[in-house]
Amino acid sequence: MEKAEGQDKKSIYKELLGDQNPEAIFILSGGTVKRERGITTASYSDLQGEFGVLGGKARIIAAAELAEYFPETKLVLTATYYPTPSDPSQSSIMSQELIKLGVNKNQIVQEEVSKSTYDELREIVNLSLSENWKNIAILTNGYHVPRAEEMLNRLDELASDKDDDKLVKQVHLFKEKTRKTFISAEEILPHRSTHYKGLLDELYQSEDYAKRLESEKRGVDALKSGTYGKSK
Repeated sequence: MEKAEGQDKKSIYKELLGDQNPEAIFILSGGTVKRERGITTASYSDLQGEFGVLGGKARIIAAAELAEYFPETKLVLTATYYPTPSDPSQSSIMSQELIKLGVNKNQIVQEEVSKSTYDELREIVNLSLSENWKNIAILTNGYHVPRAEEMLNRLDELASDKDDDKLVKQVHLFKEKTRKTFISAEEILPHRSTHYKGLLDELYQSEDYAKRLESEKRGVDALKSGTYGKSK
């Protein structure tokens, strides 16, 4: 795949975003890692034990690429501290990485409440309604899209299980008022640089990526069967 340029790239990205100029793109957290140089977002080589790859850094790079072509779109970074309250929030780490990649800090919104995908989706609903955003996109890794999308589709059911009547009502209003599109970092990266095509080809052949796909599939199956997050 050749790297697209200029208006061609914007057309490609707009199509991936559902033929819309979103008012906000929510970047879900893909984990952070403590390194000698400090805490950073997780790369594809960082693993979550038996669950396989993480790859949250790809979401940041993809978000920076989209920011260049949609400068009026807010980039909403989700997730609180990890793993202890003394650590910086994941959203603040993601924010600093975006700024280093050239994103204007005024384009960035930090959400520092979420500790899980469920929390992130709840805050997407809350912020979209409070800010009156009618067109949004949700950016994550490709392996995560099916579960996140299924969770959002069933968020009223999940909220009901948690006796969160307020969120149940908000979800119905959100679905009426807000157009949403899920987009994966891996759809964006090859257009940013041909370097990523080889990297992704290698990733998709790895055992650790297969583990992540299987883990996510189990989550989707549990959502469909109504057992997600429930003790066996």
